Formats: sequence, structure tokens, C-alpha cells
Amino acid sequence: MLSANVTTMTNVTGQQDPPSTVVFRPRRRCPKCGLVNTDLAPRCRRCRRLFDDIDPRVESERLVERLRARRIIAIVCTVVIATGLLATGYGYWARQQRLERFEDSSTRILLDLETTERGSIEDAYVIASAFDDAEVVRLLSDQAATWSDRKRRCASLRQDVNELVPQNPQQTAAELAIEHRLDALAQASSALAGAATMSDPATGRKAAERYVADSASLEQ
Repeated sequence: MLSANVTTMTNVTGQQDPPSTVVFRPRRRCPKCGLVNTDLAPRCRRCRRLFDDIDPRVESERLVERLRARRIIAIVCTVVIATGLLATGYGYWARQQRLERFEDSSTRILLDLETTERGSIEDAYVIASAFDDAEVVRLLSDQAATWSDRKRRCASLRQDVNELVPQNPQQTAAELAIEHRLDALAQASSALAGAATMSDPATGRKAAERYVADSASLEQ
């Protein structure tokens, strides 16, 4: 194998012309054992193989090809590494965006849920504590519009919750907590709105008692 040195020509003005010719200074590498010998060595110093059959021009051409191949490999490796770094960076950025999107969406949904829940436990407790069925029917009639509105808002919140995509166990737990609260309120709102429409005190009282109990368990 031959090593190469690039030489440049110096013009009369003392400036160097761009390299135009590649001149190889032979360093004979033994094809048998790989030892690098001096330029004029007739045989390998290690294995004593003769160099008579080695053409320096052919060796120079082979060296050029090897250098070109190494350059291509280096470029390819650089491109692959840069692409990998870019992909990793983009993946991290995209994950951060998803995390922040979940936090923003879940916070907004939670605030809307708290607004919808406002007064619901008190209303349900009043119905569950009513003296008799007549009072339950009256309370259901007075609260009918409120429970219907809560039912409608729960359906809208359900669509928002279904679009949440948690990215870690903490976010999954937060989504489940929101779903449990929403389920309890949605079931109570639907049952009480229906009981109000049908003037059904038994169903209304049962739904109110269940919602009060569910709310207490969720707060623990």
C-alpha cells in the first residue's frame, strides 16, 4: 500500500498555485504481512517477500480509490449522525409539545367541570333529604332546567376528555380522576333530569342519594 502527499507549485510571484497534480511518495506495504517498508526495499523486512511484482502505479491508483472510499464513508456517517440527532431533537420537542398540550387541555376541562359541578351536590342533597315524595316532585320541578343544563354540559365535556392523550402515568391518573368525576355528574344529571320530566320521586330520590355518596367517595 502507498501513502500519498499532495504537492503544490509555486509561481514566480511567490504565490502557490492550486494543487493540480497528486504525487505519491511510495511506502511499500507488504501484501502478505502488511508491514510498511522503505521506498526502495526489494523485499519485506518481516516476511522477506519480494516486491518485484508490485507496480507502484497500480498501488497509487488503489490508494486513490481507498482514500475516495474513506471520504465517502465519512460523509455518509456524518449525514447519518446528523440525521439521528435531528430526529432525536424533533422527537423530544414533539413530546414536550404533547405534554404541554395535555396540561393545558386537562386544566381547561377541569375548570369547566368544576363550574358544572357547582351547586350539584347541594341540590342532590336537598332532594335526597326531602320529607316526602311530594316535596321530591316539587324540588325536581324547580331544578329540572338546572339538571338538564348539567346533562348537556357533561356531554360536551365528554367529547373534550375523549380527545386527551396522556403521555405518562401522572397524566393518565389525572385523566382517570376527571373521568370519574364526570361520570358521576353525568349519570346524576341524566337521571334527575329524566325524573323531573316524568315526575318520578322514587327515581329522583335514588339518583340524588347515589350522587351524594359518589361525590363523598371521590373526595376521599
